[in-house]
Amino acid sequence: KLSNMTLIGSRPQLLSLVRNKALALKVDAKLLDAIITVESAYDPWAVRYEENYSYIAVPNVFAKNNRTTILTERTCQKISWGLSQTMGGTARFLGYGGPLPKLVDPDLNLTVACKLLVKLANEYPQISDQIAAYNAGSVRRTPQGEYVNQEYVNKVMNVYKSSNL
Repeated sequence: KLSNMTLIGSRPQLLSLVRNKALALKVDAKLLDAIITVESAYDPWAVRYEENYSYIAVPNVFAKNNRTTILTERTCQKISWGLSQTMGGTARFLGYGGPLPKLVDPDLNLTVACKLLVKLANEYPQISDQIAAYNAGSVRRTPQGEYVNQEYVNKVMNVYKSSNL
């Protein structure tokens, strides 16, 4: 039901939700804020289809459980959703089994994003590695030693350094 969703909030309300969710799930609030700022500019309705995304989690099972087609499930897993632009496939791998369009709900979106950030923090001690992996699925470097997504890492780090959270 839409009435149960935290659909739209003012930026101060969303910042408060980010702070509270980060605290509850033991995530660096400044990092979560920086990622959201770069990914969606705090637009909970942001969605983007990622045609080349290939990490699809058992679409036949999730399609059946959510009463949709396999093609719809595969497509939804290739969409980045909401504030944190969490990929549908990533949400599936992190244990979310419900309808993927619900990932525009800020509360749910932040919960899934925080789960991913906790996983990445456990895998990568350096914050820049966590940021690179958040965006690219893993840490990948060029032969020159830069991240393949260096521009993204720089943007997030710049926002991170100036965050007031």
